[in-house]
Amino acid sequence: MSVPADPSSEVGSLSGRVHRTSGAPIPFARLRIQGLDDPKAPTKDLQADENGQFRVPALASGRYELQLLGQRHTNGERSVTVVIKAGENTQDFVEPDRVEGENAIPAPYGAPPARRRTV
Repeated sequence: MSVPADPSSEVGSLSGRVHRTSGAPIPFARLRIQGLDDPKAPTKDLQADENGQFRVPALASGRYELQLLGQRHTNGERSVTVVIKAGENTQDFVEPDRVEGENAIPAPYGAPPARRRTV
């Protein structure tokens, strides 16, 4: 007789991309992931790379809230609920293209601050 595996012992990973509806990446976007099934689950903060791609390895199976953080975001934060299963899971964030002013291009969310040069 076989014993069914405990679903909470299964491990998966989450990867995705943060980009605009036009497909342009949002480089260095800041994200936060929090487990919803376990109130004691730690919160993990992460940052997308220069292409807007991110990956979170070794997550226990279950439901998680994935938040896109950014001070320029119209609502301050956006979040989605993702379900992690054993293996690789994918979730993309798509932000609407925004134009501020006539020829303005908004700075990417979570982009590192410009460094001042002292002479």
